[in-house]
Amino acid sequence: VAFIPTGASLNTYGTLIDKVSLLPVEFKTYPDTEPGPNKAHKRNLKHLPAYDVHYSSDWKKCVCKVWDTSGEINLIDYLEGGAENRALYENTVKWKVNGTVQESHELSFGGEPADDEQQHFFVEVLPKTGDSATIDRLIVNVVPRTTKTKFDNWYSANLADMGWLNHLPAIYSQLGAGNSDPEPFVWGINLWIAPTSLSGSFYHPESSFDLRSQVVDSFDETYAGCGHQATYDSTGGLIRADKGVSAGSADRVASIPAGGAYTGYTHVVADVTPFVWASQLDGNPCSATSPLPTNLTHPMLHEGVFLKKYLQVRPTIANGKPELLPRAQ
Repeated sequence: VAFIPTGASLNTYGTLIDKVSLLPVEFKTYPDTEPGPNKAHKRNLKHLPAYDVHYSSDWKKCVCKVWDTSGEINLIDYLEGGAENRALYENTVKWKVNGTVQESHELSFGGEPADDEQQHFFVEVLPKTGDSATIDRLIVNVVPRTTKTKFDNWYSANLADMGWLNHLPAIYSQLGAGNSDPEPFVWGINLWIAPTSLSGSFYHPESSFDLRSQVVDSFDETYAGCGHQATYDSTGGLIRADKGVSAGSADRVASIPAGGAYTGYTHVVADVTPFVWASQLDGNPCSATSPLPTNLTHPMLHEGVFLKKYLQVRPTIANGKPELLPRAQ
């Protein structure tokens, strides 16, 4: 963090003379429990070094901005103390947006993104004179106005209807030996499909494998068709709710039917797209891949209030059924 001494000339930029009167040059962040939009948060999710092609570990802050008709953001307002000291910051800092330096503190974000999409900007703040090194970084994610409305409505409706979770099968606490199927076919009636690799998946950043249940065929037609997903680490151990989005989640509409083929857009509408909304509202610079949302376009940085709301109605452990141990081969 660099500092601007209040009342100091530009040639004293960054000098720590009077710490009481110093203004920090850093993007303000809020606790993870305080939701956006327009409140930046610090990165709290990891991704593999190989994914630095999307953004390096230097990018540690992100914010969601819901599009509005003004068409622009005053970047100074994202700085600590910026709104109260605009004139000072206007004279002492400049910006780099998506790699291009600009003197203006206004970020023009253009037209409203399409539904379920977002547009992100990589913003760096630099001293206007002298040392041109970046002081701080912030990823600004602009989402359409429909994103928050649709997520809020989805969350409210699903919070009122969680009885289907009781119909899901008990979860395996461990994969089989060598990360094999914990429920081998020789046992006859199987409730889970063999594990698959999650290599390259941004949906579950610290997971290596997942299991998906067969589609639930309930006597109550209201709940027929739901399913479950569990994720596991490299040693085959179950990833639980304390790992947040790295863990699996219940699916109101199962993504894999008994035949094992991808079911497509019903699961997408019920479970996948709302996850993407929550991720975007938590400030993550990602959309679902197209045409099928089998992955996110970028790794996630931050798990906040919106993703936690998602996992509240799509929990990692769906019900109180005792966990299962792998069956013998």
